[in-house]
Amino acid sequence: MGNASNVAAALFTVAIAAAQPVSYQREVAPLLAERCSACHQPGNAAAGFVATTPLSVARVANSGLLLATVTGEKPRMPKAGQPLTPAEVAVLTRWVAQGAQDDSGGKQELWWSLRPLPKLEPATLDSFIQKKLRDANLTASPPADPRTLVRRVYLDLHGLPPTPEQTAAFFADPRPDAYEHLVDQLLASPRYGERWARHWLDIVHYGDSHAG
Repeated sequence: MGNASNVAAALFTVAIAAAQPVSYQREVAPLLAERCSACHQPGNAAAGFVATTPLSVARVANSGLLLATVTGEKPRMPKAGQPLTPAEVAVLTRWVAQGAQDDSGGKQELWWSLRPLPKLEPATLDSFIQKKLRDANLTASPPADPRTLVRRVYLDLHGLPPTPEQTAAFFADPRPDAYEHLVDQLLASPRYGERWARHWLDIVHYGDSHAG
């Protein structure tokens, strides 16, 4: 008696599932986007079928071609990859049997993964730093004075503090972008390469001799 009840319950569940409308937007469109859109998309629509727009899909579905190409002992589609699973075929079969209705609101949009990326202004490094400061309830330190600034950049790029003459040359530069010019000058110097080559040589365990 228990087994009979289980079978009846299972058949009832299947019947309810079959009676429920298949959503093009939630079930059919993702399925076609994953299994068919590689060959059937705008600009590369094999056989004139675009798998990412409801109108094109409904036209092929109502003509009988959609099910004809994905069912049978040797399905003709998809050409690349494995044939559709029985569950995937069942979704398409139910959708076609229910009239191939489009519940996407009539919007002829590409599936989300195939839409072109919008043009966005790239975020600046400062914006990430400022966010981290806000998250930690911190504020940025005030700008460094020129003497501190020139000392920092020399130590960072060359590993040595500037000489009095180098500091005086920076102070004497009247250009509004004097600091940018100083950075370019330090980056172009062999001293910059020597400083950072030390780190790479340490990583590769460079040595003139391996003698102990």
